[in-house]
Amino acid sequence: KKKKIDIIDIEKINSNLTVKDYIVFYTMVTGVYHDNTIDELTSLFIQNEMEYMLDTMVNALSYIEKIKIRCIAAYMKQINCLVGKGLLDELEQNQKEEFVKFLEENFVKNYCLCLLFDKIQ
Repeated sequence: KKKKIDIIDIEKINSNLTVKDYIVFYTMVTGVYHDNTIDELTSLFIQNEMEYMLDTMVNALSYIEKIKIRCIAAYMKQINCLVGKGLLDELEQNQKEEFVKFLEENFVKNYCLCLLFDKIQ
């Protein structure tokens, strides 16, 4: 069985699109867009109390919000493994705990392996 892996590189998240448009574009490019994508996306944002971000430009988001947006884009691909490099480096302890909770609720409970690494110098 072919496993789906997504690598989150926060340095590459740079867009003047709104969050909704960014994720819709991402799902189209990766070939997972379908008729219910926008409804699923909206539901996922509401479930995570992030619906206020949908019409915000990606570049206007905070660091942790950008990480979450990119993770949600990966979630839309129904990945089996999420890999992140240096995602926690700029976060304070409470933000790290919030992000780990976000991963547990959206990825780990769906049997997705999450691997987080420090930046390699």
